[in-house]
Amino acid sequence: GRGALDMKGLGVAQLMTFLTLKRLNVPLDRDVVFYAMADEEAGSQFGVEWLAEHHPETLEAEYTINEGGGGSTEAFGVERPVFTVAVSEKGPLWLKLIARGRPGHGSMPHDDNCLDRLVRAMQRIQDWNRELSVSPMLTEYFSRLNRAGVFTAEATVESLSKVAETDVRVRAMLSNTISATTIKAGIKHNVIPAIAEATLDCRLLPGVRPEDFQQELEAIIDDPKVTVERVFAGWSEANSFDTELFNVIENVIHDHIEDAVVVPGVTVGFTDSRTLRNRGQISYGFSGGLNEPHLAATVHGHNERVSIESFKLNCRMVWEVTHQMCAAR
Repeated sequence: GRGALDMKGLGVAQLMTFLTLKRLNVPLDRDVVFYAMADEEAGSQFGVEWLAEHHPETLEAEYTINEGGGGSTEAFGVERPVFTVAVSEKGPLWLKLIARGRPGHGSMPHDDNCLDRLVRAMQRIQDWNRELSVSPMLTEYFSRLNRAGVFTAEATVESLSKVAETDVRVRAMLSNTISATTIKAGIKHNVIPAIAEATLDCRLLPGVRPEDFQQELEAIIDDPKVTVERVFAGWSEANSFDTELFNVIENVIHDHIEDAVVVPGVTVGFTDSRTLRNRGQISYGFSGGLNEPHLAATVHGHNERVSIESFKLNCRMVWEVTHQMCAAR
């Protein structure tokens, strides 16, 4: 059912860890807080953003385990367990383009047609060649996969550029992306409209500020009669993967699956972690579940589901990571 993988399974694993710590009266060196926050899919305005504004004291923590990571039985067509621990994520920037022009009769074309303006603007965006960027974290990601024989290309811009030509996920990991999602104009077949609108879903690399990217995009459009409105935006820098928590996660994974490859990664979507990272937390996307690609593909789709074995493994790993990090020694 909806949410089995994204992210009720992880949520239950975290909740069971929280309850078990209490039921066993485990002595703790660190406080353990369970966050259950709504609205992440719609931008978190009434979830973590609301808490950060109205009750910031509830979000004080050194580390957070959140969604965004997990294990797959294969990667890049190679059958070998790979666990990604998300130490960063792309920032959302949702924009609306509004083109204005002179209305008129469809039988009398003129040079101030708002739809023509919008089409030209969209074409300029489509033709915009945005450079690929390989951050130190992504260098580590691809290098680890390369050493494990999972990924054949080297972790260089030149090698990865060739892969990105055909692999949309690699391209999304390495560049600021733009997807046109809706377009709206006109009410009649024979009427030139006065206004035309389109929406863009932009996803920006960690550390790229939305206002800087929007300014670049407006310069690319270069039309005073096409305005760009910001609907929603978020951003954060990447966390370091040289931490106690990352080391514990890596060790726990290898305790259960000896030949697993553990890599720091970037979430191409967005999560509540961006808000927590901007508050100075180390926030990792980590799930101990190990899923086959055909099950992972059901997220947000029909018959979304998780295997019993993967769910049990997830519960066990989340418990062990939390216990090792927080239990009194």
